[in-house]
Amino acid sequence: MNRAARYAGGAIVAPRATARALVADDDKVPLAAVYVIGFAGLYSLTALGLYLRGWLPLSPPLPIDPHRWYLYQTLYTIPVAVAAVGLLVTIAHASVRGLGGRGSLPASLVVLGLGGVVPWVFFTWMPETVFAVTGHAPWPTWVDVTRQIVPAVWQLALCTVMLAVAHAVTWWKSGVAVLAGSIPFAFLFAFTIR
Repeated sequence: MNRAARYAGGAIVAPRATARALVADDDKVPLAAVYVIGFAGLYSLTALGLYLRGWLPLSPPLPIDPHRWYLYQTLYTIPVAVAAVGLLVTIAHASVRGLGGRGSLPASLVVLGLGGVVPWVFFTWMPETVFAVTGHAPWPTWVDVTRQIVPAVWQLALCTVMLAVAHAVTWWKSGVAVLAGSIPFAFLFAFTIR
């Protein structure tokens, strides 16, 4: 667990070096599972807290009673996260390989699993845990809009840098691959996670 935490911190301050270390690590798949399932598990607990507090989602896109939205989200967050990251990894990996990348699927999995989680820890999980604990948002509405845009941009940049290292390609090839994989990732989350 300490190694997983070190890599997570490294992704923030030194993403290229962290990507090189992750690619060389023998435990790529277990590490990716820790990041994706661990984050989704924590987010599920936060959704449960929001449900218990009576928090209602803004404009739920699925035909779920808004009063029960967070109860259901508690149950489906982990499978949705695994599916979303699976789509991101599969599409980005196939795309970057098509553009000349030489990295392995486990390398793509671990760098995109970490890169797809770190930004959202700070901008969704932490603030929404504050909501769940306090029962209110201690900041203006415009902050909520910002906290959806910043992590999306950060995720794209972080995944692009780390995938480029994992596959020894230029940043633009990696960026095209990450963008292609991020479209279904974002679509799935947009309809299921509030």
